[in-house]
Amino acid sequence: MAERFKIELKEREEIKSLLEIMDKSIPYNIIFIIEESDSIYLSTSIKYPHPNKADISVIDWTFKTSWFLQNENKYTLNLKSNLDVVLFDFCLQIT
Repeated sequence: MAERFKIELKEREEIKSLLEIMDKSIPYNIIFIIEESDSIYLSTSIKYPHPNKADISVIDWTFKTSWFLQNENKYTLNLKSNLDVVLFDFCLQIT
């Protein structure tokens, strides 16, 4: 399962620590959309369940874009055979 979160900021700033807290506490993959005015950046992580703590995820790697104008968004979710493939494709776009 994958979920999309949209976060609107009043000022342009990095919110890496907030995203990491949310990402670790939600057991499925998330694509964060962070907005400020007419700019956005995207962030997602590859993670897996903690082997000893069911309520925590372990983040392997986080992918994120730089800030860009919303009307210049070139990233898409290409619907494939399963959500793991969709997330992998999205991470490839970000890299």
